Amino acid sequence: MLHVLHLVVALMLTIGHDTKGSATTDATVAKAIESFQPFWKPPVHALDGVTVVIDPIGGGADSASERTCEDNNVLTAQYLWHFVRKAGGKAVVGRLGDGPADLDQSGSVTPLEFAREPSRTAYLAIQFDRHAKNSTYSFAKADASGSGHNALVDTMIDPNAFDFVTVEQSDSIRGELAKGQTAINQFAAMTPSVCKIVIPCPEKGNRREQRDRAVCRGAAQQLCVGLIRSFANVVKKPESESKRDSLPEGFDRVGSSRARSAARRIWPDGKLPHDKVDWFVEMYKRTALPNSSLCYFDVSAKQNENGYVLEGASNVPKVADGLLFALNEVGVERVQNNVRALPDSKKLDGKPYGVCTAGMVRSYDRPGSSDGMSSRALQTQLLFGEPLFLLDREGDSILALASDGYWGWVPKASVRMMDAAEFHRYCSHPRGAVISDVEFEGMRIPRGASLPLAGKDQGRTQVLLPNGELFPLASSAVRTEQPGEVRAADRVRAALDLLQTPYLFGGRSPLGLDCSGLMTNVCERVNLPIARDAWQQAIAGDLTATSWDRTGMEPGDQVFFMDSSGKIYHTGIAISDHHVLHAAPPGVQIGSLKEGDRLFDARLNRDFFVAKRP
Repeated sequence: MLHVLHLVVALMLTIGHDTKGSATTDATVAKAIESFQPFWKPPVHALDGVTVVIDPIGGGADSASERTCEDNNVLTAQYLWHFVRKAGGKAVVGRLGDGPADLDQSGSVTPLEFAREPSRTAYLAIQFDRHAKNSTYSFAKADASGSGHNALVDTMIDPNAFDFVTVEQSDSIRGELAKGQTAINQFAAMTPSVCKIVIPCPEKGNRREQRDRAVCRGAAQQLCVGLIRSFANVVKKPESESKRDSLPEGFDRVGSSRARSAARRIWPDGKLPHDKVDWFVEMYKRTALPNSSLCYFDVSAKQNENGYVLEGASNVPKVADGLLFALNEVGVERVQNNVRALPDSKKLDGKPYGVCTAGMVRSYDRPGSSDGMSSRALQTQLLFGEPLFLLDREGDSILALASDGYWGWVPKASVRMMDAAEFHRYCSHPRGAVISDVEFEGMRIPRGASLPLAGKDQGRTQVLLPNGELFPLASSAVRTEQPGEVRAADRVRAALDLLQTPYLFGGRSPLGLDCSGLMTNVCERVNLPIARDAWQQAIAGDLTATSWDRTGMEPGDQVFFMDSSGKIYHTGIAISDHHVLHAAPPGVQIGSLKEGDRLFDARLNRDFFVAKRP
C-alpha cells in the first residue's frame, strides 16, 4: 500500500498563480461596479398608443472613423427603441448593423398603421457627425393641408430637452429622409412629425467604446424624455391599473405564462377530466422541463376530499408553482402545494455536501440497489474525489448533484458526507486532472478524475483525498496547470468591455447582444467556444453554486436563472461573489444578488439557479 501523508498545513507548498494579474482585474471590477449607474426607467404608460420610427442614418461606411459614427447612430437607436417600448409605445429601428436600413425590429408596425394616427406618430433620424460642433435638432413643419396635430414640433423642440442643442427649422429634411429606397423611408414621407438630430461624435481616446456607449445611452434617454413631453397631451392615461400591474410584487409573470402555454400544448381545449390529472402531471414533467437533468422534480398529484395535493420533492421548488399555474389553466383549481424543498438537511443529518469516495459509481433516476438496475434509468457517473451537493436520502441511497450539475441517486457508501465548512475547505484548493490510472488501497482512481492540489513534496504532487489526508502522485500522473484562473480573469475583462452595449435579441456583436450572445462573445474571445442558447450552455461546466448555496461562486463563473416554468431563461457572468454582469433590456448591465446593495436585482436573486465554471 502506498504511503498516505496526513494533512499538515504548515508543510504544504501551494500551487502559485498570477496574483498581480488578479489584483489588476479586481481593481478594474471594483471601479466598474462603483461607477455603473442603473439604466433609466421611463414612466409606464407615458407613450401608450404612440408609434416612433427611429432611423439611424447611414450604413456601409468605408472608413473606420465614419463607421464609428454610424455605430453610434445604431447604439442610440437601439437604446431609444427599448425606452419607447418600456414607456408603452411602439417603435421600429431601421438599421441594426453595418448594412442599410432593414426594419429588423419593425414588429407589427406598418406604414399604413403609421398613417392612421398622425398625431401619435414621430419619425426621428439620428446622426453622429465627427465634423459637428454642437448637437442640433432639425425639424420639418407639419403640412398645413391637414396632416393632423404636429405634437412633436409644437412641444418637443425645447432647448432644455437636450444639452447643447441648436434648434432649427428645415423643411427640406422630410424630402431628404424620404428619398431613400429602403422600407424605412416610406415612413418619413407620411408622418407630420419629422426630426433629425445631429450629435458630435466623441473624440478618440482611451476606452472610446465605453465613452461612446455612455453618450449614446444619455442621448437616447433625453430623446425619450422629449417624446414623452411632446405627446403628453395626446396620450390617454389608463383609468385604473391593469390586472397585470396589480399582481403581487415578485410574481413570476413570464414563468406563469410559459407554464400555462405548456398546459395547452398538453391539453389543448376545455377542462381536464379528473381521471387525467395524474397523466397530465407526468406529461408536464416530461415535456415542459427543458433541463430535466439539472432540475430534480419528482412530483405527483394525489386526490383528497378537498381536491388535489402535489406531493414529492424538488431542488427547484418554485417549479411546482408552474405546475399549479398549468393545472389551473386546464380547469383543475383546488390544488394544494406540499412539494418538499431540497436539500432536506434533516434527512441528510445536517450534512448536505459530500465527496465521491468510490473510484467510479453510476447514478440513477430512482433510489435502490444494484438488484433493480433494470428498472432504473442511468443519469451520469461520478468519479473519485468529485465534490457533490447532496439533496436527499432514502434508506441507503443519496440523491446528489454531480460536479456537472446532473442529479442522480447513488449508494450512500460511495459518498463521504460533509458539513458546509469542511466542504468549502475541500473545494477551496486548485484542482488537478488525473491523466493516468492510479492504484490506491485496492481501488482505481481513473484518469479523468479531478483532485484538489495541495503542493509538492520531494518532486511528487500532493493531492487531497476526501478523508482530508494527503496522497503523493507521480508528477506524470496529474496535470497541475491552472489555465482556468487565467481564463476566468480574461472572461471578466472581456465582459466588462461590453458593459452598456444595447440588448438585441439574437445579437452577438458589440452593436447588440442578448444574454447568451454576451456569453458566446466573451468565451470566443478567450478561445473557449460554447453553445449558443442559455439552456444549452447550462449543461457544460463544473457546478460551483446553487440557489441555496452561492459560497463557491467566483468571478468568471457563468450564472443561470430559471423561472417557475422550469425554463432556464437567462444567463450572465459573475464579476464578484455577488455581482453579475448580464445582457437584459435595455443593455448590458451589472446587477447584485445581495439585498441592500445599491445594484440589488430582486428578479435575479429570486430566479438564481446555478453557477458553473467553464
